[in-house]
Amino acid sequence: MKKKIKQKKNLGKRFLAGALAFTCLVQPVDFASAKTYYFTKFGSVGKHAPYKSDSIDNEVYKRALYYAPFDKATQSKTYDFDQDGTKEKVTFSGKIANSGVKSVTISINGNAVDYDFGERCNTDAMMFFVEEVDGEKIGIIHLGYCGEESVILFHWTDEDDLELLKELDGKSHINAYAATDKADNTEYLYVEDSIQLCSPKQWPAQFKKYKKKKNVSVTKRIFRKYSYGVSGLTLEGKDIYYEVGRAYE
Repeated sequence: MKKKIKQKKNLGKRFLAGALAFTCLVQPVDFASAKTYYFTKFGSVGKHAPYKSDSIDNEVYKRALYYAPFDKATQSKTYDFDQDGTKEKVTFSGKIANSGVKSVTISINGNAVDYDFGERCNTDAMMFFVEEVDGEKIGIIHLGYCGEESVILFHWTDEDDLELLKELDGKSHINAYAATDKADNTEYLYVEDSIQLCSPKQWPAQFKKYKKKKNVSVTKRIFRKYSYGVSGLTLEGKDIYYEVGRAYE
């Protein structure tokens, strides 16, 4: 019997490697108000971020289910995803056609989640894990790799059900994770949306001095932080962060 999703009102390990590359904090940043930050030292792309990640540990590898439909139609992981002392079995199942992935479903302990992946299922990889924000568990599905990425956010309930919170498509790369605002030591769900700017015409003035270097790009990262309450996810702030280094795609 399918479990219904209540709509709220208001992927291989390569996903994880990319996400963790952004979590190494080297300087404190004030999130008191929305700002634009520039790190102008060359060669540091991916090593700076205006937050303190709560996921820099080996546990993040253990608690993620990676799913590549073209490798195997059904893949499962049994783990205590929500850290309540009881293990849950999360399963991705796909139907593969010659033209690609036809459909994908996700289930928890054998109960199918009533979520339609639609065109989103036609991707080479997915990743599922659970983060904690404001004492509540947020299930995160990351879809796609390199340029066509999305994240789908759910509330993981006490009944091991998923309530849809938000669907977000990335400009190029997108990640979601729990992190702490260093200004007020408050935990939020961060959604990081990043894009590589290869043309100097797109660069802020602070980086124009590097335009004659070969194979250089500026990465623009948009950090949105969300709190969680009775009305679902609430956007608490947005910051933009630029940094310069070698082109990586």
